[in-house]
Amino acid sequence: LLKKAYKQLSLQLHPDKNKSPNASEEFRTIKQAFEVLNNPDTRRAYGLLGDTGAKIATKGLIDTKYIVLQMIVYYGSTMIFTFLMTFSEPTGDALITSIFGLFAMMFIESLLILEEWNLPSWFMPYYTSHNIVTFLHRLFPAYINCSRVLTGAFYVDHRATITQLLEGISNNNNTNAAVIQDLSFKLTHSLKNSNKISLNIHDNHINSSGLMALALQKNESKNQLAISNKLENKEIQPVVPRSKYEWIRNLG
Repeated sequence: LLKKAYKQLSLQLHPDKNKSPNASEEFRTIKQAFEVLNNPDTRRAYGLLGDTGAKIATKGLIDTKYIVLQMIVYYGSTMIFTFLMTFSEPTGDALITSIFGLFAMMFIESLLILEEWNLPSWFMPYYTSHNIVTFLHRLFPAYINCSRVLTGAFYVDHRATITQLLEGISNNNNTNAAVIQDLSFKLTHSLKNSNKISLNIHDNHINSSGLMALALQKNESKNQLAISNKLENKEIQPVVPRSKYEWIRNLG
């Protein structure tokens, strides 16, 4: 089946029949693909590592240590990239979800590349393990950005909320303190005015009492002066006490 497909494509893409300016390059690509797929070792290496694996397999067998070393380099650099992309977020949820996705991708790659786990024939039949791993590698940066967006959208800054509540309470306390201070000032002012009024009433009472006493004293002086004048003019006879004999005579 492979040879039949190669024969058909080679006839279609041969430079003598193909008038495309890239006919020779296309024909050479078809020939290299047939050589890789026709050899079981290079075909296995191509399915695991792509063109790089096929080139290495032409020189010798691929060592598992080489694959593990490539995975360590990739996932180590990707871990650093993930940290740099998510460490500035106010919450650590983006970093946690990104690391979880990174470990999930590493687990899938280990199954496909190291364990050479075969996918079902109905699932992506035209893609090799290397194609799926490459797709996951390209998808991971978008996954990091989605994690940042989603965690930022649902993030609630409790510290900022508490700070706003405390500021609101402080502002209310300041307002209440200003109102209380204003009321105390008004109350003090009213008490001072009432004290002044009471002092004025007391002073007025004292002044009226003094005036009344002065008037009475003047009237008494006038009465005494009138009596003395009448005595001098003999208008009033002084009452002379009688002797006891006259009293007895009157009684008899």
